[in-house]
Formats: sequence, structure tokens, C-alpha cells
Amino acid sequence: MLCTICDHAITNPICPSCLGKSIGVWAGEKNIEFSETPTPDDDGVACIKCGSLLSICPHCFCRDIYNELEENDKQNAREFAAHFDFELRKELN
Repeated sequence: MLCTICDHAITNPICPSCLGKSIGVWAGEKNIEFSETPTPDDDGVACIKCGSLLSICPHCFCRDIYNELEENDKQNAREFAAHFDFELRKELN
């Protein structure tokens, strides 16, 4: 299955909801709130944690969150990239 955003194979099939839970814990420790809550997909590959379907890769999901953070808080954006990498730091360098 290819990611609907980047067209690369989804090699780490963790859905935005499961990833969002982990990100939410990190964000809660930093007093950061995000504007959106991930919604399940109707099509795609099964998440290895919960079995729900996903059509975007963790890299693209995390890149979107990084971009949102980076607009307002560069320090937390760098820390986010270190915790939720999925090759994000490789792309940013």
C-alpha cells in the first residue's frame, strides 16, 4: 500500500490515531494543543497496533505536526522530530 500523500510504501503501518495517542502524551507534558484529531481511514493497510486502516504513512503524519509546531515553537518542533522521527530529521537536514 502506498501513502496517499507521498506515494511511498507504508513500511511502518501505525495509524494516525495510535500515533496521535503517543504524540498526545508528549504534547501534554509540554502543554501543547493541536488543532485536529486524527480520523480513521476507510481504505488502506492495517495498523500493527490496533488493526484499523490507514492510508498515510507515519512520516507524512508527523511531518504535518512538525510543520504546525515549527510555525510557533521551533524548540519543541526540534524535540518532536527527535521523538517521532520516522526519517523526519533526515528530510529536515
